[in-house]
Amino acid sequence: MTIRRLLLGLVLFSTSLCAQTTFAPIGATWWYGGMDLVQSGQLFEWVPTTNRISSLDTISIQGRVCSHLELTYGNAPCTYMAHYIAENNDSVSFYSDTDSAFHLLYVLNSIPGDSWTSTVPVTAEFSDTLIWTVTDTSSVAVGGQILRVLLVDMDMGGWMQTGIITDRFGLHSFLFPWDYGMWGGCDMGFMSDLQCYRDDVIGGWPGGAMDCTPFTGMPADASAFVTVSPTACSISEPITIDLGLARGNETILRLLNMQGQLIEVRSIHGNRYSFTLDHAGVYVVQVLMDGSPTTHQRILVQ
Repeated sequence: MTIRRLLLGLVLFSTSLCAQTTFAPIGATWWYGGMDLVQSGQLFEWVPTTNRISSLDTISIQGRVCSHLELTYGNAPCTYMAHYIAENNDSVSFYSDTDSAFHLLYVLNSIPGDSWTSTVPVTAEFSDTLIWTVTDTSSVAVGGQILRVLLVDMDMGGWMQTGIITDRFGLHSFLFPWDYGMWGGCDMGFMSDLQCYRDDVIGGWPGGAMDCTPFTGMPADASAFVTVSPTACSISEPITIDLGLARGNETILRLLNMQGQLIEVRSIHGNRYSFTLDHAGVYVVQVLMDGSPTTHQRILVQ
């Protein structure tokens, strides 16, 4: 038994060294299933939907660097969604506008038996709590990275569920495992079940390098036609965005630095657009079409 515990400890220690804990990097996207309550004649019926969460940039709140999340495709009016999350070592917290405070969401280096509590501000006068308890741990290899996996029990005032938390993905059912319907405030639609995740480090899950385009809400090959070139250039050298066959009512260029700070926003008209950068450095170019990110490209200016 002692040898078995020692070996288990070594495995967990090795896994924690290799695990990638960067949560919600710029360009990360989560695709979830869901259901919307839609009126058909005089009746209402539940219709399956797809929803996408995107990490657009970073912002500093109360001295903490936060990833900025938005729902960029779909409609889930009953879903509680925090727009800013911050990582500190192996803990992930979310910022609530309700009480202007950070609240613990995940503890990614937990082991079986560990427990933590998330406070959920519902209104200015009322907060709920969610108690997480880890029942088992494992790991999974995705895109050449070893990601930790936690099996958890979730207790919110007697409302019990089980779930899976994975590094980078978060809780598989949804990042924030509560909705307004729990408090009787909504019954029009919700998100459920992670269908696909992608970021620039691990590629796509499931399927390794898949790009998740079946879930983007546009033709599966549309984003493949959007190109940004060159990706390495000199100061004042033109950088060209070519939309190819991709089409939208509104196309936006977002320019960020490597810290995720938004530098400039420009509208793109036509299917080709060129611009220059006047300072050396590494930049991130994002192209959004009708609010949906289609391209995420790093540019080196020297």
